[in-house]
Amino acid sequence: MVTQKGRVMNPVSGKHRWECVLFVLLLLVQQNAFLSIPMFVTGFSNGEMRGVENLYNTVGVGLSLLIVALIVTHERASLLRIAKQNPAVLAFMLIILLSITWSLHPQITARRAVGYVITLAIAALLPLRFGVDGMMKVLSASFVVSALSSIAFVVAFPQYGIMHIADLEGCWQGVFSTKELLGSVMAVAVFVETYNLLRSSFREWWRIGLLGLYATLLTFAGSITADCAAAFYLMGAVTYLIWRRWQWRGLVAAAMTAGVLPLAFLLFTREPQAVLGLVGKDTTLTGRVFLWQEVVKLIGQKSVLGWGFRAMWQPGDTLTGSLDSYAGFEAPGAHNAVLEVALGVGLIGVLAMAWNVLVALRRGVACCLEGAGLLGWFTLLFVVGVAVSGITNEVMGMNQEIDWLVFNALMIGCGIVLQMPASTARVHI
Repeated sequence: MVTQKGRVMNPVSGKHRWECVLFVLLLLVQQNAFLSIPMFVTGFSNGEMRGVENLYNTVGVGLSLLIVALIVTHERASLLRIAKQNPAVLAFMLIILLSITWSLHPQITARRAVGYVITLAIAALLPLRFGVDGMMKVLSASFVVSALSSIAFVVAFPQYGIMHIADLEGCWQGVFSTKELLGSVMAVAVFVETYNLLRSSFREWWRIGLLGLYATLLTFAGSITADCAAAFYLMGAVTYLIWRRWQWRGLVAAAMTAGVLPLAFLLFTREPQAVLGLVGKDTTLTGRVFLWQEVVKLIGQKSVLGWGFRAMWQPGDTLTGSLDSYAGFEAPGAHNAVLEVALGVGLIGVLAMAWNVLVALRRGVACCLEGAGLLGWFTLLFVVGVAVSGITNEVMGMNQEIDWLVFNALMIGCGIVLQMPASTARVHI
């Protein structure tokens, strides 16, 4: 893959292997892998960890900042070009940084705003340093590490690798802090591995085994949202294969894939109890509905600018306490991407995030039309998948969130590819 500077980058070849390892470590921090294990071992539960500074996470993010700063210094000219091509990305980042000035807890917002800049920088550097295909292989390597480590950790230390909370008894969390986080990361892993498998035209057959590994972890994690996202990515990949061989049949398959979401929504609105019962949920979505009602009220109090980026959900905070009482549990977040963003940076932040989504969709379509069909189609798949996952999880607009990192990396990668000469930049099979 050729970058804007004309370099041919191979993340597993000689002099670039060290860089691949470095980015794998950066991505493990962005996945939140391993960082909570020392806290569990010292006796903290998930609920007790809320609002407690995790020294290990702080160190991981601090080292990431140092590494990213060194790479950014070397790539400043290329990153400046990328910044000019992505005003939506800059606008959302600027709103987050400005929210420090009106935040309910300015120090917390400042720390997490810096974390967001790190996440964004890694997302931009991945396609720049490795190209899109190389980027997907580096992502794959990071998921292999966290997946294999999760299985090993569960086998060696089941008291920490498996959750033991009443309603979540037996759900795996592996080297992550919750089952939701393990499921979310493995769903993205399925997406990345499916792309790599199709990109190699099934020559890298061993990636099927990796898909089986991720599917196993998804099953034991018991995260319904993650299971649905992974299934959607696989269904989208099958649709792409049909289109490549029989284009008109592929269009029919694409229409059927696109029709799944509206059909599911229609069924849900007509028979919510029956639909949710099929996946073991009640009509309150385990208290989320009550939580959302109160979050909306808080958003209404500061609807334009919000309370500050990720400033909420702190122990001892009166507002957080009221949210907990209505939800019936200690919520770590709004459990909805749009509500969490609106709570932190208001409607202006939601609009900026929506701008990013529209740009990603437009670039995905452009790649499909201009010869980079695999990249374009998978970008569209991921945008939709993340948006659906965001209904019950805060996977968009967050720092240290692998879904949002991959979203931005794909959007920026599409932009880079569309700026290149067709003879060198088009990604297809």
